[in-house]
Amino acid sequence: MDKFRLRYRCYRIASVLAVLLLVCVQSASAAPDQSPANSSDTPEVTSWETVAGVPEVYLDSLLKTPDGGYVYLGYTKSSIDDQGELTRDVVAGEVSKAGEALWQVTLGNTPVYARSLIQSVDGGYLVLGYNESYGKYRTDVATGSKTWLVKLSPNGEIQWRKDAIGDIDYGMGIEIVPARDGGYVFVGHALDRDDYTNSLMSADKKKEMVEGLPISSIPDELFAEVAMSSYLDIWIVKLDSKGEVEWQKTYGGTDSELAYAIIPDGDGGYVVLGDARSMDGDVSGSHGSRDIWILNVDSGGNLAWQKAIGGSSLDRAAGAARTPDGEYIILGVTLSRDGDLSSRSGNGSSVVAKLLPSGDLDWIQSIGEKNPGLFHAVTSTRDGGCIIAERPYSGQGERLVRLDGTGQTLWQMTIENVSSTIDLQPVVGGIAVTGLDKQGNVCFFTLGDEEAGLLPEEANFSAQASGPSTPLSLWPLIAALGISAIVLVRRRSGR
Repeated sequence: MDKFRLRYRCYRIASVLAVLLLVCVQSASAAPDQSPANSSDTPEVTSWETVAGVPEVYLDSLLKTPDGGYVYLGYTKSSIDDQGELTRDVVAGEVSKAGEALWQVTLGNTPVYARSLIQSVDGGYLVLGYNESYGKYRTDVATGSKTWLVKLSPNGEIQWRKDAIGDIDYGMGIEIVPARDGGYVFVGHALDRDDYTNSLMSADKKKEMVEGLPISSIPDELFAEVAMSSYLDIWIVKLDSKGEVEWQKTYGGTDSELAYAIIPDGDGGYVVLGDARSMDGDVSGSHGSRDIWILNVDSGGNLAWQKAIGGSSLDRAAGAARTPDGEYIILGVTLSRDGDLSSRSGNGSSVVAKLLPSGDLDWIQSIGEKNPGLFHAVTSTRDGGCIIAERPYSGQGERLVRLDGTGQTLWQMTIENVSSTIDLQPVVGGIAVTGLDKQGNVCFFTLGDEEAGLLPEEANFSAQASGPSTPLSLWPLIAALGISAIVLVRRRSGR
Protein backbone atom coordinates (compact mmCIF):
# COMPACT_ATOMS: atom_id res chain seq x y z
CA MET A 1 0.00 0.00 0.00
CA ASP A 2 2.76 2.44 0.94
CA LYS A 3 4.70 1.50 -2.19
CA PHE A 4 1.65 2.12 -4.33
CA ARG A 5 0.95 5.49 -2.76
CA LEU A 6 4.52 6.55 -3.43
CA ARG A 7 4.26 5.54 -7.10
CA TYR A 8 1.03 7.37 -7.66
CA ARG A 9 2.25 10.43 -5.80
CA CYS A 10 5.07 10.68 -8.35
CA TYR A 11 2.51 10.62 -11.17
CA ARG A 12 0.44 13.25 -9.46
CA ILE A 13 3.41 15.59 -9.07
CA ALA A 14 3.95 15.49 -12.85
CA SER A 15 0.30 15.89 -13.86
CA VAL A 16 -0.84 18.46 -11.37
CA LEU A 17 2.23 20.26 -10.02
CA ALA A 18 1.49 22.35 -6.98
CA VAL A 19 1.33 26.07 -7.55
CA LEU A 20 4.85 27.32 -8.17
CA LEU A 21 6.39 30.06 -6.05
CA LEU A 22 6.72 32.50 -8.88
CA VAL A 23 8.79 35.64 -8.35
CA CYS A 24 10.41 38.65 -11.02
CA VAL A 25 12.84 41.94 -10.85
CA GLN A 26 13.83 44.49 -8.19
CA SER A 27 12.47 47.99 -8.89
CA ALA A 28 11.68 50.38 -11.71
CA SER A 29 14.89 52.25 -11.03
CA ALA A 30 17.18 49.20 -10.79
CA ALA A 31 18.31 47.72 -14.09
CA PRO A 32 17.97 43.89 -14.15
CA ASP A 33 21.08 41.75 -14.48
CA GLN A 34 21.22 40.08 -17.88
CA SER A 35 23.48 37.38 -19.25
CA PRO A 36 23.13 37.21 -23.04
CA ALA A 37 24.16 34.06 -24.85
CA ASN A 38 26.69 34.68 -27.62
CA SER A 39 24.58 36.92 -29.83
CA SER A 40 24.93 40.56 -30.75
CA ASP A 41 21.19 40.62 -31.48
CA THR A 42 20.14 39.96 -27.86
CA PRO A 43 17.51 42.62 -27.03
CA GLU A 44 17.64 45.14 -24.23
CA VAL A 45 15.04 45.76 -21.54
CA THR A 46 13.41 49.00 -22.67
CA SER A 47 10.91 49.52 -19.83
CA TRP A 48 10.41 48.24 -16.32
CA GLU A 49 7.63 48.51 -13.73
CA THR A 50 7.41 46.83 -10.34
CA VAL A 51 4.22 46.49 -8.27
CA ALA A 52 4.16 45.16 -4.72
CA GLY A 53 3.19 41.53 -4.27
CA VAL A 54 0.47 40.12 -2.00
CA PRO A 55 1.76 38.94 1.41
CA GLU A 56 0.81 35.39 2.37
CA VAL A 57 -0.45 34.53 -1.13
CA TYR A 58 1.32 32.36 -3.68
CA LEU A 59 0.49 34.03 -7.00
CA ASP A 60 -0.36 31.72 -9.88
CA SER A 61 -2.09 33.76 -12.62
CA LEU A 62 -1.87 37.51 -13.30
CA LEU A 63 -3.78 39.94 -15.53
CA LYS A 64 -2.47 43.49 -15.92
CA THR A 65 -5.10 46.18 -15.38
CA PRO A 66 -5.34 49.40 -17.46
CA ASP A 67 -4.09 51.52 -14.54
CA GLY A 68 -0.86 49.51 -14.21
CA GLY A 69 -1.92 47.22 -11.37
CA TYR A 70 -2.94 43.59 -11.65
CA VAL A 71 -5.63 41.05 -10.85
CA TYR A 72 -4.31 37.80 -9.42
CA LEU A 73 -5.32 34.22 -8.75
CA GLY A 74 -3.46 32.19 -6.16
CA TYR A 75 -3.39 30.31 -2.87
CA THR A 76 -2.89 31.29 0.73
CA LYS A 77 0.01 29.63 2.48
CA SER A 78 -0.75 26.16 3.77
CA SER A 79 -1.23 25.29 7.41
CA ILE A 80 -2.02 22.15 9.39
CA ASP A 81 -5.46 21.75 10.96
CA ASP A 82 -6.40 19.83 14.11
CA GLN A 83 -6.68 16.59 12.12
CA GLY A 84 -3.21 16.96 10.68
CA GLU A 85 -4.48 17.85 7.21
CA LEU A 86 -3.04 20.62 5.02
CA THR A 87 -5.39 23.57 4.56
CA ARG A 88 -5.26 26.58 2.26
CA ASP A 89 -7.67 28.89 0.43
CA VAL A 90 -8.02 29.70 -3.26
CA VAL A 91 -8.15 33.50 -3.57
CA ALA A 92 -8.49 36.15 -6.26
CA GLY A 93 -7.85 39.85 -5.83
CA GLU A 94 -6.65 43.12 -7.29
CA VAL A 95 -3.66 45.34 -6.47
CA SER A 96 -3.23 48.92 -7.72
CA LYS A 97 -0.07 50.25 -9.35
CA ALA A 98 0.83 51.83 -6.01
CA GLY A 99 0.72 48.39 -4.35
CA GLU A 100 -2.60 48.95 -2.57
CA ALA A 101 -4.82 45.88 -2.10
CA LEU A 102 -8.18 46.84 -3.64
CA TRP A 103 -10.12 43.64 -3.01
CA GLN A 104 -9.67 39.93 -2.34
CA VAL A 105 -12.21 37.14 -2.39
CA THR A 106 -11.97 33.51 -1.23
CA LEU A 107 -13.22 31.00 -3.82
CA GLY A 108 -12.76 27.77 -1.90
CA ASN A 109 -10.40 25.82 0.30
CA THR A 110 -8.61 22.47 0.42
CA PRO A 111 -9.00 20.38 -1.68
CA VAL A 112 -10.06 23.05 -4.20
CA TYR A 113 -7.81 23.95 -7.14
CA ALA A 114 -7.97 27.07 -9.34
CA ARG A 115 -6.60 26.62 -12.85
CA SER A 116 -7.47 29.53 -15.16
CA LEU A 117 -8.24 33.27 -14.88
CA ILE A 118 -9.55 35.38 -17.78
CA GLN A 119 -11.34 38.70 -18.19
CA SER A 120 -15.00 38.65 -19.21
CA VAL A 121 -16.57 40.94 -21.82
CA ASP A 122 -18.11 43.19 -19.14
CA GLY A 123 -14.75 43.94 -17.52
CA GLY A 124 -15.18 41.34 -14.78
CA TYR A 125 -13.38 38.02 -14.43
CA LEU A 126 -13.93 34.28 -14.75
CA VAL A 127 -12.10 31.71 -12.63
CA LEU A 128 -12.11 28.02 -13.59
CA GLY A 129 -11.12 25.25 -11.19
CA TYR A 130 -12.11 21.95 -9.65
CA ASN A 131 -12.58 20.36 -6.27
CA GLU A 132 -11.58 16.85 -5.31
CA SER A 133 -12.97 14.15 -3.06
CA TYR A 134 -11.18 10.94 -2.24
CA GLY A 135 -12.11 7.31 -1.83
CA LYS A 136 -11.87 4.97 1.11
CA TYR A 137 -8.13 4.32 0.73
CA ARG A 138 -6.99 7.94 0.26
CA THR A 139 -4.63 6.87 -2.53
CA ASP A 140 -4.26 10.47 -3.75
CA VAL A 141 -6.63 9.56 -6.59
CA ALA A 142 -9.59 11.93 -6.61
CA THR A 143 -12.64 9.73 -7.12
CA GLY A 144 -15.14 12.56 -7.39
CA SER A 145 -13.53 15.63 -8.97
CA LYS A 146 -16.02 18.33 -10.01
CA THR A 147 -15.33 21.39 -12.16
CA TRP A 148 -16.53 24.82 -11.01
CA LEU A 149 -16.67 28.28 -12.56
CA VAL A 150 -16.99 31.61 -10.74
CA LYS A 151 -17.95 34.94 -12.35
CA LEU A 152 -16.59 38.03 -10.59
CA SER A 153 -17.55 41.65 -11.14
CA PRO A 154 -14.82 44.24 -11.88
CA ASN A 155 -14.81 44.93 -8.12
CA GLY A 156 -14.42 41.27 -7.15
CA GLU A 157 -18.02 40.55 -6.14
CA ILE A 158 -19.20 37.00 -6.88
CA GLN A 159 -22.00 37.39 -9.45
CA TRP A 160 -22.65 33.71 -10.01
CA ARG A 161 -21.03 30.33 -9.48
CA LYS A 162 -21.50 27.03 -11.28
CA ASP A 163 -20.53 23.82 -9.50
CA ALA A 164 -20.29 20.29 -10.90
CA ILE A 165 -20.30 21.54 -14.50
CA GLY A 166 -21.34 18.88 -16.98
CA ASP A 167 -22.34 16.40 -14.26
CA ILE A 168 -19.13 14.40 -14.78
CA ASP A 169 -18.03 11.90 -12.10
CA TYR A 170 -14.35 12.75 -12.60
CA GLY A 171 -14.08 16.07 -14.42
CA MET A 172 -11.15 18.46 -14.05
CA GLY A 173 -11.33 21.83 -15.88
CA ILE A 174 -7.85 23.05 -16.87
CA GLU A 175 -8.09 26.19 -19.07
CA ILE A 176 -10.89 28.47 -20.28
CA VAL A 177 -10.99 30.88 -23.25
CA PRO A 178 -13.64 33.24 -24.68
CA ALA A 179 -15.83 32.04 -27.56
CA ARG A 180 -16.81 34.19 -30.54
CA ASP A 181 -20.49 34.30 -29.54
CA GLY A 182 -19.85 35.81 -26.11
CA GLY A 183 -19.73 32.47 -24.32
CA TYR A 184 -16.75 30.44 -23.21
CA VAL A 185 -15.03 27.13 -23.89
CA PHE A 186 -12.91 25.19 -21.44
CA VAL A 187 -10.79 22.09 -21.75
CA GLY A 188 -9.92 19.49 -19.15
CA HIS A 189 -10.07 15.74 -18.72
CA ALA A 190 -12.89 13.46 -17.60
CA LEU A 191 -13.45 9.80 -16.83
CA ASP A 192 -14.35 7.54 -19.76
CA ARG A 193 -16.86 5.46 -17.82
CA ASP A 194 -17.16 2.72 -20.47
CA ASP A 195 -13.41 2.07 -20.54
CA TYR A 196 -13.29 2.27 -16.76
CA THR A 197 -16.14 -0.23 -16.30
CA ASN A 198 -14.68 -2.64 -18.85
CA SER A 199 -11.30 -2.55 -17.09
CA LEU A 200 -12.89 -3.52 -13.79
CA MET A 201 -14.82 -6.38 -15.38
CA SER A 202 -11.82 -7.78 -17.24
CA ALA A 203 -9.56 -7.51 -14.20
CA ASP A 204 -11.89 -9.67 -12.14
CA LYS A 205 -11.33 -12.51 -14.61
CA LYS A 206 -7.54 -12.42 -14.57
CA LYS A 207 -5.05 -13.83 -12.08
CA GLU A 208 -1.90 -12.07 -13.25
CA MET A 209 0.90 -11.10 -10.92
CA VAL A 210 1.50 -7.38 -10.48
CA GLU A 211 4.70 -6.28 -8.74
CA GLY A 212 4.86 -9.68 -7.08
CA LEU A 213 1.34 -9.46 -5.63
CA PRO A 214 -1.57 -11.61 -6.81
CA ILE A 215 -4.54 -9.60 -8.06
CA SER A 216 -6.77 -11.27 -5.51
CA SER A 217 -4.80 -9.54 -2.73
CA ILE A 218 -5.71 -6.04 -3.99
CA PRO A 219 -9.01 -4.79 -2.52
CA ASP A 220 -11.65 -3.96 -5.12
CA GLU A 221 -12.16 -0.46 -3.73
CA LEU A 222 -8.45 0.30 -3.99
CA PHE A 223 -8.23 -0.92 -7.55
CA ALA A 224 -11.30 1.14 -8.50
CA GLU A 225 -9.72 4.29 -7.08
CA VAL A 226 -6.52 3.78 -9.04
CA ALA A 227 -8.32 2.86 -12.26
CA MET A 228 -10.16 6.18 -12.32
CA SER A 229 -6.95 8.02 -13.21
CA SER A 230 -6.06 5.53 -15.95
CA TYR A 231 -9.12 5.90 -18.18
CA LEU A 232 -9.38 9.63 -18.80
CA ASP A 233 -10.34 11.43 -22.01
CA ILE A 234 -9.77 15.03 -23.05
CA TRP A 235 -12.98 16.91 -22.27
CA ILE A 236 -14.17 20.09 -24.05
CA VAL A 237 -17.18 22.04 -22.77
CA LYS A 238 -18.93 24.97 -24.50
CA LEU A 239 -20.71 27.41 -22.15
CA ASP A 240 -22.97 30.37 -22.81
CA SER A 241 -22.32 33.80 -21.29
CA LYS A 242 -24.06 32.73 -18.05
CA GLY A 243 -22.01 29.56 -17.62
CA GLU A 244 -24.70 27.14 -18.81
CA VAL A 245 -23.50 24.10 -20.78
CA GLU A 246 -24.35 24.23 -24.50
CA TRP A 247 -22.42 21.11 -25.47
CA GLN A 248 -19.65 18.87 -24.13
CA LYS A 249 -17.61 16.16 -25.81
CA THR A 250 -14.73 13.84 -24.95
CA TYR A 251 -11.83 12.73 -27.15
CA GLY A 252 -9.38 9.87 -26.79
CA GLY A 253 -9.03 6.10 -26.88
CA THR A 254 -9.13 3.18 -24.48
CA ASP A 255 -6.20 4.43 -22.41
CA SER A 256 -5.62 7.82 -20.77
CA GLU A 257 -5.45 11.28 -22.38
CA LEU A 258 -4.76 14.53 -20.49
CA ALA A 259 -5.32 18.17 -21.51
CA TYR A 260 -3.07 21.18 -20.81
CA ALA A 261 -4.11 24.14 -22.99
CA ILE A 262 -6.71 25.39 -25.46
CA ILE A 263 -6.27 28.02 -28.21
CA PRO A 264 -8.90 29.61 -30.50
CA ASP A 265 -7.98 28.65 -34.07
CA GLY A 266 -9.17 31.85 -35.75
CA ASP A 267 -12.10 30.15 -37.53
CA GLY A 268 -14.40 29.70 -34.55
CA GLY A 269 -12.87 26.37 -33.53
CA TYR A 270 -10.17 25.41 -31.06
CA VAL A 271 -6.81 23.66 -30.91
CA VAL A 272 -6.20 21.63 -27.77
CA LEU A 273 -2.79 20.60 -26.48
CA GLY A 274 -2.53 17.43 -24.43
CA ASP A 275 -0.87 14.06 -24.37
CA ALA A 276 -2.07 10.55 -25.12
CA ARG A 277 -1.33 6.97 -24.13
CA SER A 278 -3.99 5.45 -26.39
CA MET A 279 -3.31 3.98 -29.82
CA ASP A 280 -6.93 3.74 -30.93
CA GLY A 281 -10.18 5.71 -30.93
CA ASP A 282 -9.52 9.35 -31.81
CA VAL A 283 -5.75 8.86 -31.47
CA SER A 284 -3.82 7.81 -34.56
CA GLY A 285 -0.15 7.97 -35.51
CA SER A 286 0.97 7.16 -31.97
CA HIS A 287 4.65 6.34 -31.47
CA GLY A 288 4.14 4.33 -28.28
CA SER A 289 4.29 5.02 -24.54
CA ARG A 290 2.98 8.62 -24.15
CA ASP A 291 2.94 11.16 -26.99
CA ILE A 292 2.29 14.87 -27.22
CA TRP A 293 -1.22 15.06 -28.72
CA ILE A 294 -2.78 18.04 -30.53
CA LEU A 295 -6.36 18.09 -31.77
CA ASN A 296 -8.42 20.66 -33.65
CA VAL A 297 -12.21 20.87 -33.25
CA ASP A 298 -14.71 23.15 -34.97
CA SER A 299 -17.19 25.45 -33.23
CA GLY A 300 -19.50 22.50 -32.58
CA GLY A 301 -16.79 20.28 -31.13
CA ASN A 302 -16.39 18.06 -34.22
CA LEU A 303 -12.86 16.71 -34.64
CA ALA A 304 -11.17 18.27 -37.70
CA TRP A 305 -7.66 16.84 -37.31
CA GLN A 306 -5.31 15.40 -34.72
CA LYS A 307 -1.55 14.90 -34.48
CA ALA A 308 0.62 12.74 -32.22
CA ILE A 309 4.22 13.91 -31.80
CA GLY A 310 6.92 11.87 -30.09
CA GLY A 311 8.97 8.71 -30.07
CA SER A 312 8.92 5.36 -28.34
CA SER A 313 9.70 6.78 -24.89
CA LEU A 314 7.88 9.35 -22.73
CA ASP A 315 6.79 12.66 -24.26
CA ARG A 316 4.65 15.29 -22.56
CA ALA A 317 3.00 18.55 -23.61
CA ALA A 318 4.02 21.81 -21.94
CA GLY A 319 2.57 24.84 -23.77
CA ALA A 320 1.28 26.28 -27.04
CA ALA A 321 0.79 29.50 -29.01
CA ARG A 322 -0.81 30.41 -32.32
CA THR A 323 1.19 32.43 -34.86
CA PRO A 324 -0.29 35.38 -36.79
CA ASP A 325 -0.42 33.26 -39.98
CA GLY A 326 -2.46 30.50 -38.30
CA GLU A 327 0.29 28.02 -37.49
CA TYR A 328 0.98 26.58 -34.02
CA ILE A 329 4.01 26.51 -31.76
CA ILE A 330 4.02 23.46 -29.48
CA LEU A 331 6.23 22.97 -26.41
CA GLY A 332 6.98 19.63 -24.82
CA VAL A 333 9.44 17.63 -22.76
CA THR A 334 10.74 14.29 -23.95
CA LEU A 335 12.92 11.28 -23.26
CA SER A 336 12.59 9.90 -26.81
CA ARG A 337 15.39 9.70 -29.36
CA ASP A 338 13.44 8.19 -32.25
CA GLY A 339 10.26 8.85 -34.21
CA ASP A 340 9.71 12.59 -34.63
CA LEU A 341 12.68 13.13 -32.30
CA SER A 342 15.25 10.94 -34.10
CA SER A 343 17.59 13.91 -34.66
CA ARG A 344 17.99 14.46 -30.94
CA SER A 345 21.05 13.54 -28.92
CA GLY A 346 21.10 13.23 -25.17
CA ASN A 347 18.82 11.62 -22.62
CA GLY A 348 16.18 14.26 -22.04
CA SER A 349 15.30 17.72 -23.21
CA SER A 350 12.70 20.32 -24.01
CA VAL A 351 11.37 20.40 -27.56
CA VAL A 352 9.67 23.02 -29.71
CA ALA A 353 7.56 22.01 -32.72
CA LYS A 354 5.69 23.98 -35.34
CA LEU A 355 2.48 22.71 -36.93
CA LEU A 356 0.86 23.98 -40.11
CA PRO A 357 -2.85 24.99 -40.02
CA SER A 358 -3.63 21.50 -41.38
CA GLY A 359 -1.94 19.87 -38.37
CA ASP A 360 1.05 18.63 -40.38
CA LEU A 361 4.43 18.92 -38.68
CA ASP A 362 6.58 21.70 -40.16
CA TRP A 363 9.66 21.33 -37.94
CA ILE A 364 10.76 20.23 -34.51
CA GLN A 365 13.79 21.41 -32.54
CA SER A 366 15.36 20.28 -29.29
CA ILE A 367 16.53 22.93 -26.83
CA GLY A 368 18.25 22.72 -23.47
CA GLU A 369 19.68 19.23 -23.85
CA LYS A 370 22.73 20.18 -21.78
CA ASN A 371 20.78 22.40 -19.41
CA PRO A 372 17.03 21.59 -19.46
CA GLY A 373 14.53 23.71 -17.63
CA LEU A 374 10.95 24.28 -16.61
CA PHE A 375 8.75 25.92 -19.27
CA HIS A 376 6.82 28.93 -18.00
CA ALA A 377 5.37 30.74 -21.03
CA VAL A 378 5.51 31.06 -24.82
CA THR A 379 4.40 33.60 -27.41
CA SER A 380 4.60 33.62 -31.18
CA THR A 381 6.50 36.30 -33.10
CA ARG A 382 5.80 38.24 -36.29
CA ASP A 383 8.11 36.05 -38.39
CA GLY A 384 6.30 32.85 -37.41
CA GLY A 385 8.80 31.97 -34.70
CA CYS A 386 8.46 32.24 -30.93
CA ILE A 387 9.95 33.39 -27.65
CA ILE A 388 10.03 30.86 -24.81
CA ALA A 389 10.49 31.54 -21.11
CA GLU A 390 11.95 28.79 -18.96
CA ARG A 391 13.98 28.38 -15.79
CA PRO A 392 17.01 26.09 -16.10
CA TYR A 393 17.40 23.47 -13.39
CA SER A 394 20.96 24.66 -12.94
CA GLY A 395 19.54 27.73 -11.18
CA GLN A 396 20.26 31.41 -11.82
CA GLY A 397 17.54 33.48 -13.44
CA GLU A 398 14.80 33.11 -16.02
CA ARG A 399 15.98 32.19 -19.51
CA LEU A 400 14.33 33.63 -22.63
CA VAL A 401 14.96 31.89 -25.96
CA ARG A 402 14.04 33.33 -29.36
CA LEU A 403 13.47 31.02 -32.35
CA ASP A 404 12.76 32.21 -35.88
CA GLY A 405 10.10 30.83 -38.23
CA THR A 406 12.34 27.92 -39.22
CA GLY A 407 13.18 26.91 -35.65
CA GLN A 408 16.68 28.34 -35.55
CA THR A 409 17.80 30.01 -32.31
CA LEU A 410 18.37 33.75 -32.85
CA TRP A 411 19.25 34.70 -29.29
CA GLN A 412 18.86 33.73 -25.68
CA MET A 413 19.28 35.73 -22.53
CA THR A 414 18.99 35.34 -18.78
CA ILE A 415 17.24 37.83 -16.49
CA GLU A 416 19.04 37.10 -13.23
CA ASN A 417 16.50 38.53 -10.80
CA VAL A 418 13.41 37.09 -12.47
CA SER A 419 12.20 34.04 -10.62
CA SER A 420 9.49 33.14 -13.10
CA THR A 421 7.72 34.45 -16.19
CA ILE A 422 3.93 34.23 -16.11
CA ASP A 423 3.04 35.71 -19.49
CA LEU A 424 4.62 36.84 -22.77
CA GLN A 425 2.78 38.97 -25.33
CA PRO A 426 3.97 40.72 -28.51
CA VAL A 427 3.51 44.50 -28.53
CA VAL A 428 4.53 47.18 -31.00
CA GLY A 429 8.31 47.27 -30.97
CA GLY A 430 8.97 44.29 -28.74
CA ILE A 431 7.70 41.71 -26.26
CA ALA A 432 5.82 42.53 -23.04
CA VAL A 433 6.75 40.24 -20.15
CA THR A 434 4.85 39.68 -16.89
CA GLY A 435 6.54 37.89 -14.02
CA LEU A 436 7.61 37.87 -10.41
CA ASP A 437 10.89 38.88 -8.84
CA LYS A 438 12.82 37.24 -6.05
CA GLN A 439 11.32 39.64 -3.52
CA GLY A 440 7.80 38.50 -4.41
CA ASN A 441 6.91 41.61 -6.38
CA VAL A 442 5.06 41.59 -9.69
CA CYS A 443 7.01 43.10 -12.58
CA PHE A 444 6.13 44.18 -16.10
CA PHE A 445 8.92 44.81 -18.56
CA THR A 446 9.44 45.07 -22.30
CA LEU A 447 12.16 43.57 -24.48
CA GLY A 448 12.97 45.79 -27.44
CA ASP A 449 12.91 43.46 -30.45
CA GLU A 450 11.39 44.99 -33.59
CA GLU A 451 11.49 41.68 -35.48
CA ALA A 452 9.68 39.82 -32.73
CA GLY A 453 7.14 42.50 -31.82
CA LEU A 454 4.07 43.64 -33.69
CA LEU A 455 3.73 46.26 -36.37
CA PRO A 456 1.19 49.01 -35.54
CA GLU A 457 -1.45 47.48 -37.84
CA GLU A 458 -1.01 44.11 -36.10
CA ALA A 459 -1.48 45.44 -32.59
CA ASN A 460 -4.97 43.95 -32.27
CA PHE A 461 -3.76 40.40 -32.89
CA SER A 462 -4.37 38.52 -29.68
CA ALA A 463 -4.98 34.88 -30.57
CA GLN A 464 -2.27 33.72 -28.19
CA ALA A 465 -2.15 31.12 -25.48
CA SER A 466 0.60 30.75 -22.95
CA GLY A 467 1.56 27.45 -21.36
CA PRO A 468 -0.75 25.54 -19.05
CA SER A 469 -1.47 26.87 -15.59
CA THR A 470 0.51 23.97 -14.22
CA PRO A 471 3.99 24.06 -15.78
CA LEU A 472 5.74 20.77 -16.43
CA SER A 473 9.28 19.84 -15.53
CA LEU A 474 11.44 17.19 -17.16
CA TRP A 475 12.62 15.23 -14.17
CA PRO A 476 9.21 14.81 -12.48
CA LEU A 477 8.20 13.50 -15.91
CA ILE A 478 10.84 10.79 -15.70
CA ALA A 479 9.83 9.68 -12.23
CA ALA A 480 6.11 10.14 -12.78
CA LEU A 481 5.67 8.22 -15.98
CA GLY A 482 8.44 5.71 -15.40
CA ILE A 483 6.88 4.24 -12.28
CA SER A 484 3.36 5.63 -12.42
CA ALA A 485 0.42 3.76 -11.05
CA ILE A 486 -0.98 3.67 -14.56
CA VAL A 487 1.45 0.88 -15.32
CA LEU A 488 0.03 -1.04 -12.39
CA VAL A 489 -3.48 -0.69 -13.73
CA ARG A 490 -2.51 -1.51 -17.31
CA ARG A 491 -0.80 -4.71 -16.26
CA ARG A 492 -3.59 -5.76 -14.00
CA SER A 493 -6.23 -5.19 -16.64
CA GLY A 494 -4.14 -7.12 -19.16
CA ARG A 495 -3.87 -4.21 -21.62
